[in-house]
Amino acid sequence: MTEANETPLDGATPFRLAARTMVDIPLAEILRRLDGARAGDDVEAVHDLRVATRRLRAVLSVIEPAYAGKALRRFEKSIADMTDQLGEARDTDVFIEFLNERIAADEDGMAPYERVGLEAFRDSLRQARANQQVELEAALAHVDEEALRTAADSLFETEDAS
Repeated sequence: MTEANETPLDGATPFRLAARTMVDIPLAEILRRLDGARAGDDVEAVHDLRVATRRLRAVLSVIEPAYAGKALRRFEKSIADMTDQLGEARDTDVFIEFLNERIAADEDGMAPYERVGLEAFRDSLRQARANQQVELEAALAHVDEEALRTAADSLFETEDAS
């Protein structure tokens, strides 16, 4: 896999090499972050994986005119599915953190019924997030790192792409 520091990109870089490098960088990040998101014990792992999938999708949208075809559509769909799964979990994580901060910030100024309500809502979100993690683990269990790498490589197999 191409690392960012191995292939500096500039105006003289052939499009094929630049495209492959720009796919490889977020793909490498996805592959590094999968296990952490599967484990579910670090909310930042879900965030980092989601960011990596979104970056890869952005790259795919840029190279799509040169590499359009079934291979690109299938690869983009698999990454989009992963992004969608991660999005719901990440949104819940952010909301839980917001509620934690709100509860901690207003210890003296919050009415007791407000605190009880916010804590109950936060606790229900924690339960929802636990359920989401089960679904996320199941979805990510089906993500085969080698298949992702092969799918990315297949984008660049044909020589007719410009």
